[in-house]
Amino acid sequence: MARLLDWLIRHHSRTAGRTIGEIVGEAERRLKVPRPVSEESIASALAFDGMLDAETRESFPAREESECRN
Repeated sequence: MARLLDWLIRHHSRTAGRTIGEIVGEAERRLKVPRPVSEESIASALAFDGMLDAETRESFPAREESECRN
């Protein structure tokens, strides 16, 4: 799953942001997993199994938020 999200972030960042938001939202609604736990889990998976460099990985949430506002 991390490699899929990694690819999505690199090639379609807006879609990746929406997809991650849906995953986090569903985990919260269906499984009662708090958002910060899901977000940290996804970030950890990307760090361990993804191919993104640290700078891209760390800037993605901020970049995605600014793109969504435009």
